[in-house]
Amino acid sequence: MSHKLYRHFGPNDALLYVGISLRVMQRTIEHKSDSIWFNEIVRITMEDFDSKEAALEAERLAIINEKPKHNKQQNHGAIADNINAHMSVTSIRERLAARRGVQPPDEDDEANSITEVLKVLIDKIAGLEKEVIELKLLIHKRELLDLKGRLK
Repeated sequence: MSHKLYRHFGPNDALLYVGISLRVMQRTIEHKSDSIWFNEIVRITMEDFDSKEAALEAERLAIINEKPKHNKQQNHGAIADNINAHMSVTSIRERLAARRGVQPPDEDDEANSITEVLKVLIDKIAGLEKEVIELKLLIHKRELLDLKGRLK
C-alpha cells in the first residue's frame, strides 16, 4: 500500500488542506468530525509515494509553498498572512499601545514589535491547537467508555 499526499480543494479551486494518508477517503471522512471546512470540499487530488518519509517531505513542501487555508502544522506563514490581512499596521500599533496604556511606538520600532507579537500569537495558537486535539481525544475516550458501559 502506498502513502498518498492528498489535497482538498474548495470552490474556485481554493486549496483548503494538504495531508498524507494510506487511506485517503477514510481520512477525508474523519475530517468531517474535526474540521469546520469539510463541507467546502469540492475536489480531491492524490499523489502516490513509496515511503512515508517521502510523503511527509512532499506534504511539508506543499504546505510551505502552496499555503493551504486550513493546515495548521508547518503553515505559520499563512497564519501570519491571514492575521496581517485582517489588521492594518496602524491598527495593530494602536491596539498594542492601548493595551499597554502607552503611546504608539514610532515607525522604526513598529516592524519589530509586530513581528514579535505575531511570533507570540502563532506559538500560543499552536499550543491551543494541541490542547484542543488532546481534549477531543479525551472526550472521544469518555464517549467510548460511556457507550461500553451502556452496552453491558
